[in-house]
Order: sequence, then structure tokens, then C-alpha cells
Amino acid sequence: MTEQKNVETLDTQSKILEEINFLKKEFQSKIKYDEQKEKTITKLHDELQLYKRDLYKKLLLPMINDIIQFTNRAEKDFEFLNDAPAEKLFERMYDFLDDLRDVLYRQGVEAYKLEGDDFDPKKQKILKTIETSKNDLDKKVAKHKTYGYEWEGKIIKPEGIDIYVYKEMNVDISPEIKEAGQGLENHVHTEEDQGQKELVRIEEEIK
Repeated sequence: MTEQKNVETLDTQSKILEEINFLKKEFQSKIKYDEQKEKTITKLHDELQLYKRDLYKKLLLPMINDIIQFTNRAEKDFEFLNDAPAEKLFERMYDFLDDLRDVLYRQGVEAYKLEGDDFDPKKQKILKTIETSKNDLDKKVAKHKTYGYEWEGKIIKPEGIDIYVYKEMNVDISPEIKEAGQGLENHVHTEEDQGQKELVRIEEEIK
């Protein structure tokens, strides 16, 4: 009986050892899998970062080349404009702005100024209000000031404008003007009285 129990005990211990060894192998395998998984994730992350850097370079390179061409052209123009008259200098400055807008255009950014005098709050921004006594000019564009910019159908910078705002004009008369006006009125009345008296005298003489 005792021997049978010892055999059962040995069998139990053996099974436990087998299970422990199995769990140990599973644990080691899991560790190796996790290590490999982490290495794979790290590798993918590094490759993604490298792809992003290459993509940024490809996206920026055309604009960089445009800016380089612009600066080279500007340097040549500055040499020419060194002794040029002032009006020629201002003219070339506006050309520089057009050149920069061309750079933006090649990157998909379109400059615009809306036509007409109707105010569009979605595409325009009020920089200055101008009071007017003409009611029909209320909320009308007085002047187109700065360009707006649109990129892929989205307004990234609205056009800057001046706008009319109707305001009823109340003319304030200064005390000096009022006093001068009252004096003139009194003078007119005095002359009218004297004329009336003279008319009565002439009528009496005729009688």
C-alpha cells in the first residue's frame, strides 16, 4: 500500500515537473516573440520616419528651387537698380511681389482679389471702415487692399478690404455761426422796418 502511494506521488511530481517545463518553454517562447515583435515595431517606426523625411524633402524641394531662383534673379536686379530712378525701383518691387505669388501658385496656393464692391465675409476681411452719408454705399467695398490666398479650395488668408459704413450726418453749428446768423437776421429785420417806414412816408407825400 505504501509503495503504491509512493508511486502515485512520483507520478504526480513528474506531471508537475512536466507542466513546469512546458510553461517554462512557453514563457521563453513568449519572451522571444515579444522581443522579435518589439524589434519589428522599432524597424517599422524607423522606416516610417525615414519615409516621412524623404517625403518632406520631395515636397519642399520644388519650393526651395523656386526661392533659390527668385533670390538669384533679385540679386541681379539689385545690381541694375542700384543707379536706377526711384520710380523704377518701386516698379520692380511690385514685380518681386508678383514673383513670390508665382512661387506660391506653383505650390497650389492661388492669390485673389474679388471683383466688384459686394462684401463677402467668407473670403474678405475688413481692415478699415469708412463712414459715408450715402445709404446705398453701406457695407460696400471701398477699396481692395491686400490679396487673399486659397489652397485646395480652402481660404488660408482672406482678402483685406476697406468698407463703407453708413452714418447719418448731423451738422453741428458752432455758437459763433449761430450768433452771426442771428445778427444777420436782426439786420434784415431792421432794413425791412426802415423800408416800410419809407414806403409810408412816400404814400403820405403823394396824398
